Amino acid sequence: MNNPKNIKILVLGAGFAGIYAAINLSKKLKKRKDIEITLVDGNRYHLFKPMLHEVATGSVDPTHIIQPIRTVMKGRGFFFVEGIVQRIDLHERKAYMCSECAYCSKVKEMNIAEFDIPRPCLKPLKRKELDYDYLVLALGGMPNFYKIPGVEEFAFPLYSLEDAVRIREHVSRAFEIADHIEDPEMRKRLLTFIVAGAGPTGIELITELHDWIYHTLVQTFENVGEGDPRLILVEAGHDILPFSAENIRRDANKTLAEMKIEIIVDSPVSRLEKNLVETGGKNPRKIDTSTLVWAAGVKGNELIEKLEVEKDRIGRVVVNENLEVPAFSKVYAVGDCAHFQAEGHDHPLPQTGQVAVQQAACLVENIYRDINGRPKKAFRYRELGSMVSLGERTAVSNIFGYIGLSGFMGWLTWKLVYLKHLMGIQRKPRVILEWFFDITYDREASRHKFG
Repeated sequence: MNNPKNIKILVLGAGFAGIYAAINLSKKLKKRKDIEITLVDGNRYHLFKPMLHEVATGSVDPTHIIQPIRTVMKGRGFFFVEGIVQRIDLHERKAYMCSECAYCSKVKEMNIAEFDIPRPCLKPLKRKELDYDYLVLALGGMPNFYKIPGVEEFAFPLYSLEDAVRIREHVSRAFEIADHIEDPEMRKRLLTFIVAGAGPTGIELITELHDWIYHTLVQTFENVGEGDPRLILVEAGHDILPFSAENIRRDANKTLAEMKIEIIVDSPVSRLEKNLVETGGKNPRKIDTSTLVWAAGVKGNELIEKLEVEKDRIGRVVVNENLEVPAFSKVYAVGDCAHFQAEGHDHPLPQTGQVAVQQAACLVENIYRDINGRPKKAFRYRELGSMVSLGERTAVSNIFGYIGLSGFMGWLTWKLVYLKHLMGIQRKPRVILEWFFDITYDREASRHKFG
């Protein structure tokens, strides 16, 4: 490792795009001893984000949707560096890591005070900078709060594992407190739960939240009745699931109506206070609530914001047909941090797992071809369909654009697809058991502290 004569491929980010890029590059180039592949991420695990809403509602254990990267890399030909990338110099072809562990934000996770270890005793990071010949930007994104007053301060985003656990803790605590509250207005505010954003994440979360609340929490707290909780979905656009197939939108609207989940469209959040949500648009509202979960959009990673490259309005790197950054040779951007306009699509490709995985496969092929002096291939996105979970034992899906499934069969298909992409053979049976117990027994209502 670290041979200056080696061809160095640096992958930044261990989300879907980054982890699949590192794995497939190591497979594709395993016979080349002169190639060094390094994956960098601030977390020591790969997070399966499509199941975050199940963690947030107590359906799946948090540890079962993460896979340690050092476990993934065993037997594969790439290296892993855990660290925070602070700066990327595209001209010098270097990525700079946080300078010393003692002053890195990750120190908080070490709980060094528990072992009575002073910070100066911690070793500096092994490598302060990483140079590269090929760079893969797979840094993901971050919640987009659109500079709406109060949202970043008071909303509950659903983007990380910590976010999901925090939502679960908050909802459980709201019911515990409401169980001892006599004031009807305060009780109503505590048990009003709003989800902003009616894309797949918002829909899946609010339907799972509905099932958790009515199948477990209401049954657990004796002073809370079925008429007390209120679930509201607010959407800035004209309809829910705006980029999904017609059958998915239709079935989802029908299911949410049966669940008595209030849907307010044409109503973007305009202001948030600690206990009040205000929306504008065609359906302006003021709603007393202590809970607004933010699922209304993702923007480019903050590290991308500092790069002198062309970006779109939400901060994603604009790439060419080969997924390269036009102004910088051998620099690729994929996944949530990349803006790619596919042929035949009115909008840039969405920030989804299937887009990230397909882009990772294309960039692996292009790096392989470039190393071997062959022309690169253009990325062609293949729409495999979309699926949206609608709570316990029901989902809607559209496969390859013409196979529509709903109800239990849609739910089973959704589970099997997610299970296929969940990393770690030992985690798959655990998740299957959790799904089985989830549809057989009530979920836990108690709060648990993680981290």
